[in-house]
Amino acid sequence: TVTSSNDSAPGSLREAVAVAETGDEIRFSAALGGAAIQLTSGQIVIGKGLTLRGEGPNQTIIRGPERFSLTDIVPNRIFEVGPAALVQITGVTLSGGIVHADKDDLGGGAILNRGTLILTNSLITENTAISRRGGGIYNSGGTLKLRDVHFVNNYIDSGTVIGGGGIYNDAAGTVDLVRCVFADQNTIKSIGGGIANEGVMTIESSRFEHNYGWGGGGAVDNRGVLHIRDSLV
Repeated sequence: TVTSSNDSAPGSLREAVAVAETGDEIRFSAALGGAAIQLTSGQIVIGKGLTLRGEGPNQTIIRGPERFSLTDIVPNRIFEVGPAALVQITGVTLSGGIVHADKDDLGGGAILNRGTLILTNSLITENTAISRRGGGIYNSGGTLKLRDVHFVNNYIDSGTVIGGGGIYNDAAGTVDLVRCVFADQNTIKSIGGGIANEGVMTIESSRFEHNYGWGGGGAVDNRGVLHIRDSLV
């Protein structure tokens, strides 16, 4: 159980992930009272099968540092999911994550997923990718399943053709979205305000509103296989 909002103190989220065994479930103490868990020493890498069960997006808030420095040793996104990991995250807000080309080869302001990630009942907001793709999530050859997730006001200045303010899915990735909302994503010098897809993606019962793609694709830029059902785009 996470009992501290500090970056790496006893009872912190970082410590809980480090000591957990494969298959464990990490919960968040109600005693946190909605206080944001502030990450100050870079991303948390999850390389094993874990479940993170928050108390809801208004109560379990995990924040990145909201800043970038050339002296940073590791990327300042919030989570990286490793290739062999099956990770489930529910009931959280992820905000303030940031990645920059000088410290990261790919992107994903909040999450870089290389494995299998199931994310439910959560809010991804105010994350940034600078000269990289995926303001909210970068899916790098992984499997990404989202249910009831809201992407709000994530930002990307990619400096490349394809961006993905909310999600970028590469050519080897698979994404399945149900009942998700993409609102007010913003891309500069790139396309795909809400989503940029080069892999396989299914969107069902979801909504896109007020997203902006500098070069086009305000809601979705698709260069792969895309199925959309019962959605407002």
